[in-house]
Amino acid sequence: MKKHLAILLVSLLLLSLAGCGGQAAAANNGASTQPAAPPASSGTPATSVTPADPAPAEPAAPAEPAAKEVTYAPYAVQFKNKTGVTITGLYLYESGAADKGNSICPPVWPDADDDKEASMILTYLVRPTDTTLDLFVEWEDGTSATLPDLTIINHDKFSMKDGVDPATWEHEPMDDDGEIADVDAIVAAGRTTDNFYGDYAVLGLEIKNKTGKDIDEFYLYEEGADYSKYNNMIDHVKVFDEDGALVPVARPWLTGKGGEYVFSFFVRPVAEYYEVHLVFTDGATLTIPEIDLFTLNADGFAANEISMKSADDPFGTVPAYDDGDPEPLQYIIDALKTGDAADAWYPTF
Repeated sequence: MKKHLAILLVSLLLLSLAGCGGQAAAANNGASTQPAAPPASSGTPATSVTPADPAPAEPAAPAEPAAKEVTYAPYAVQFKNKTGVTITGLYLYESGAADKGNSICPPVWPDADDDKEASMILTYLVRPTDTTLDLFVEWEDGTSATLPDLTIINHDKFSMKDGVDPATWEHEPMDDDGEIADVDAIVAAGRTTDNFYGDYAVLGLEIKNKTGKDIDEFYLYEEGADYSKYNNMIDHVKVFDEDGALVPVARPWLTGKGGEYVFSFFVRPVAEYYEVHLVFTDGATLTIPEIDLFTLNADGFAANEISMKSADDPFGTVPAYDDGDPEPLQYIIDALKTGDAADAWYPTF
């Protein structure tokens, strides 16, 4: 079986559920205790008795405030490295957050004096609205700096000039029509620079066709959804061939020996279960239900492999966690860094 890294030409994350939306408000669990009812009469004449004061009601526990609903928006942002030092990490995240997310610059981002063209990057980012952000920069010598409490807009620009002191950096709107058109094209393509998509999940997966039949169509979708709202993965996913060139996955997607393993990712709404819908070359179809990609196994890992082993049994495929290195762990990491979503589907904001 050929085993190649699937990389698309266009999303712990990760999967990371850290990029998901707000939680539901907790219910008010407070209760008032009513005074006890007086005892029933025994029928015997009673002497004068002063009834006891009723027990005071227990105060209700304060209701937890409803979690603020988080909304997200798309931002096209330009960055220029004019600090005089090579930058190795660039993060734009909610002010004060412990999790900075993924870096939005190349691993080695040169200064303008070293490479003027490469020192400017155009990015597509999805970030919460109505909140301030911090910009954190790491340089190759291990030093870092933070530009805090920023409000960003679409077509924003950061020119990090005159050294490593953030006080000298400029933050202003983009003003070059050509650069605006270029970054708008990046946004239109759908893939964000840091693979963060708000409250959507980025699902890194290895997928194998061991059904015994060749496949024409493959769809991954949340349980109960209409699979046709997504793209057929086989129309879009690409793998590296033996010469290192990107080529489309075999069409049809061959089964067993001679077939190819896919290493890629999907961007999907968070769901308890997902499903896979297959269309085989003979016209037969199969829906694989109850694919759990979030529940951790005994070792604390979520599933990262869907090895399809039956062409007619909906429950013949059991997602699993594969800790092989480089397959699939490093291959999935590489796909998340350098590839596009397996089916070229991205949410819009």
